[in-house]
Amino acid sequence: MFWSLTGGSIRIAIALGGGWIALKLTGSINGLFAAIALALAVYGLTILTAVLSGTWFR
Repeated sequence: MFWSLTGGSIRIAIALGGGWIALKLTGSINGLFAAIALALAVYGLTILTAVLSGTWFR
């Protein structure tokens, strides 16, 4: 449960922070979508790391 909550928290922080920065700097929706895509990739990598290290199954 720890890894999914940690990954989710990091994902929300990246999506909110990155999206806000992208909209403030560029004003483009494409920057917002890029921030959300990065946030989802980081979440997936967090879960992948937990599964591959074996801590997911303990």
